[in-house]
Amino acid sequence: MSEDFRCNLCDSSKAHPIPFRYLFKNRYLQLLECDVCGLRSIWPRPSDDEITEMYAADYFTGSNKETHHMEEEYVKILSAVDYTEGIADMKKRISSGSVLEIGCATGN
Repeated sequence: MSEDFRCNLCDSSKAHPIPFRYLFKNRYLQLLECDVCGLRSIWPRPSDDEITEMYAADYFTGSNKETHHMEEEYVKILSAVDYTEGIADMKKRISSGSVLEIGCATGN
């Protein structure tokens, strides 16, 4: 992890990696979880220009068998998953209010 890491929520510089990575422009972006507040975010953070490139039109229309992105069979598998356990876990952590999930791609 880079010394530059700062949590977007609490500004902590302490985080640990979560087993997830995203290949973009021949480099892996790692998922980090803040040790103070628990916010998970991609590191290193892509620049504004990289995010624009990442979410170009082909992101929403093309499929990739290597990453399973927008691959029809993979989307069907995700759609068939029972999310009851995950929802119950969220309800334990959040007693009221709303939840905003950002970055769920296929909506699952």
